[in-house]
Amino acid sequence: MKLSIRMLVATLFVLILASPPSGHAQTTAQKPTSTAAAPSEPDTQKKNVQSYIDLLRKDVRQQKAEIMGSMMLLSATDAAKFWPIYSDYDVALAKLND
Repeated sequence: MKLSIRMLVATLFVLILASPPSGHAQTTAQKPTSTAAAPSEPDTQKKNVQSYIDLLRKDVRQQKAEIMGSMMLLSATDAAKFWPIYSDYDVALAKLND
């Protein structure tokens, strides 16, 4: 059971890291059609997809931290030292991967 959970987390983590950032996608030049206030459908879809990706990443990071915490079995003093350092590392890694 532990192996399957580890494999699932590893697979999700690899999929998130392997997903291309939205800023590097190939786009074609579009001609401005109108200056309407309503956002176009592709813009709305792009924002929805990005929101969905952000939610998935947040869930995976939370689950990763929960699994790490359950597997490491740190004492309260060790946990108080480890988690702030790990949190800073994880934020820096997420910026690098994004």
